[in-house]
Amino acid sequence: MEHPSKPCFADEVRQDGRGSQRRRGWGPKGEDIVITEYLNRGVHISVLALYGYEGFLAFDWKEGGYDGDAFLSAVELTICPHLQRYVKGHPKPNSILILDNCPAHKKYEKELRELVEGRCGAKLLFLAPYSPIDNPIEMAFNCFKACWRRHGMWLTALPMHDRISFCLTSCYIDPKAAAVHTYAACGYS
Repeated sequence: MEHPSKPCFADEVRQDGRGSQRRRGWGPKGEDIVITEYLNRGVHISVLALYGYEGFLAFDWKEGGYDGDAFLSAVELTICPHLQRYVKGHPKPNSILILDNCPAHKKYEKELRELVEGRCGAKLLFLAPYSPIDNPIEMAFNCFKACWRRHGMWLTALPMHDRISFCLTSCYIDPKAAAVHTYAACGYS
């Protein structure tokens, strides 16, 4: 594989209000802590993010999930501005977009390929089916969700866009080093 800064990865992650629930508490030594909460999952959102060698590059979100139409629209508005032209022999960073085989990604594959390769000049590739271990964004999403849980109590006061932005930019102390690590862990080094 060429230098790992060439490929970038896009995928969705789902999040809901359960991320702000307390899992631990303080109390007298030796006594169980009982935390009573009503079943409240809150708003169910899906976050579509673009992840590159520099960390998270862009994101889009919506309530519910992404279908083929919403995904294609989000790629055009959110992901395409960050893609660079793929030049054989001298590809630029973020010139290869890699997606998993989610049905929403494949529904309009011809239109998606035209958008990414025709208009942006980047290269579009799909991972093998059932291979999240080859996708660095999956590891990054685990850190995103951990950040959401860790800061969930005060995040509820922010607008949804700001919550997501905070967690994507704060889930790693050093986003560049973390991205390098996730790429290496998935074999892109």
